[in-house]
Amino acid sequence: MVLNLKKCLVPLLVLNFLLFQLGCTPPREKARLTVEEFTAALENYNPDTAPELRDKVLKYGELAVPFLVKSMPGKQGIVKSEFTLILEKIGQPAFLNMMELLKTENEEVRTEIVRIFEQLKPKVIDKQLGEYLTHLDVMSPHYIPIVKILVSFENEIALETLKNLLLGGDSQQRIECAHIMSELDNPMVIPLLIDSLIAEKDGRVKIYIIEALGKLKAESAIPIIEAHGLNDKTSVLNRKAAAIALGQITGKPHRYRENNSRMVYPN
Repeated sequence: MVLNLKKCLVPLLVLNFLLFQLGCTPPREKARLTVEEFTAALENYNPDTAPELRDKVLKYGELAVPFLVKSMPGKQGIVKSEFTLILEKIGQPAFLNMMELLKTENEEVRTEIVRIFEQLKPKVIDKQLGEYLTHLDVMSPHYIPIVKILVSFENEIALETLKNLLLGGDSQQRIECAHIMSELDNPMVIPLLIDSLIAEKDGRVKIYIIEALGKLKAESAIPIIEAHGLNDKTSVLNRKAAAIALGQITGKPHRYRENNSRMVYPN
């Protein structure tokens, strides 16, 4: 009789324990488990469960953010796309939470955060990201991408940083800065590019500066492009880039001198 009673009590105790656990699972832990379940549904794409799980993750809002972000490294494209969409829908709380994670997480997670910021460009992080940049090593792989994000907000710190890098960064940084500037609608850009073209000694960097001025249709740069590009005696590539840029600015084709002294139009 006693033995039979024990056999009945054990399953009941186990069941009660499980029910207790389920009922007392903290919301943060539930968010983590839901994100894991959603990830699995996406990786083995199941159209029957994925939409429902997406809605569940969204309901957890800010609580789900750390788990979404930390789960991204190494994941398939569909997982990253879905997670980015959820973070965008969560909005400001997600982006501010991600700023905190940017300060504390490992390199892989920081890379994902910067990628999302580049994609979504959430203006709400302007001030925090600007402050983060002031403490970031200039050699960090995230430095230039963060400058680019901040420049899109017309952040004064980033604009000043861009200026300093174009005039004093290493050759790759100067190239990347010229490329960023070619996409900006800001009055400081053209004079800065002109000054940097005059001072630039690296022929490879010169090409990017000339291309940026051409793309911006910088009429005030025409004499400088002619003097430091079209009439450059050291590099046919610079002369060709200058002819293309002058054509973009003036709307008229320009010839340049090849190494054999023959004058040709760019292809």
